[in-house]
Amino acid sequence: MNIYEAILRGLPMLRSHEWDDTKLHISDLGVMVDGCPRQLWLRLHGAEKRENHLGEILMFDAGQRIHDRMVEALRLGLQGWRVVDAEKPVEWQGLTGRYDVKLESDDGKVVICDFKTMRGAAFGYLVEPKPSHVAQVLGYVAAENADSAAIIYVDREGQNGIRVFDVDRNDDEILRLVEGLKVIAASNEPPPVLKPILERVERKQYDTIYVKQPWNCDYCRYQDISCKGALPPDLRQKEIAGRIRDGKYEPENDKYTEIVRGILDGDRLQEVG
Repeated sequence: MNIYEAILRGLPMLRSHEWDDTKLHISDLGVMVDGCPRQLWLRLHGAEKRENHLGEILMFDAGQRIHDRMVEALRLGLQGWRVVDAEKPVEWQGLTGRYDVKLESDDGKVVICDFKTMRGAAFGYLVEPKPSHVAQVLGYVAAENADSAAIIYVDREGQNGIRVFDVDRNDDEILRLVEGLKVIAASNEPPPVLKPILERVERKQYDTIYVKQPWNCDYCRYQDISCKGALPPDLRQKEIAGRIRDGKYEPENDKYTEIVRGILDGDRLQEVG
């Protein structure tokens, strides 16, 4: 008996919803804002990918349990409003999805709620909802002809509680994103690999430059299997690539020089993040 392998096999079976990789989902709208179009194309075309790590499976499971508790808390705590639907599947503009909660007020106003769990440390940077989350929830708003949306961030570690952001309906923008998704889906060729980005850290006499992957690559299950990623494996460690002194880039690590020059395009330092 191998208990570890039994848990690995059993945890995915706890998921209550089937996910069809070959279909466009309303949650894919976020790809057009700050996601990876190539990752979406690979998924739609059945590209090979790694299995979820145990930590990822446990994180998803914890997120679902927190979500269920939040929905029940809403049901019990609402005044002047009521939960009219939860976990409802919808289809809209050729996209499929399942929103978290639909609320209706006594005077007939309708709001779609979307719960997002995140690490406690990330709450310190949470001053507005993530653009990809806004795009996703507005897709559900349009699909249900709701008045607006609310994105509820929940600290899955417990220190920061919850934070709620109201989101206004914007069908024109969402329809534009839908068309972008359909272009990706219909393409015979995958979109390009995401480009590396530069991190610039200010010092007293100069600024230090690091080369890093976009966060999308760090969490991508296709990287090194169906996609090479933004950086080769030997360049993914955080090492000093060079410095900017008096407005000029000074290489320090030769293996990054070509990449940095390609991003900077000569001396155009405004692209340095």
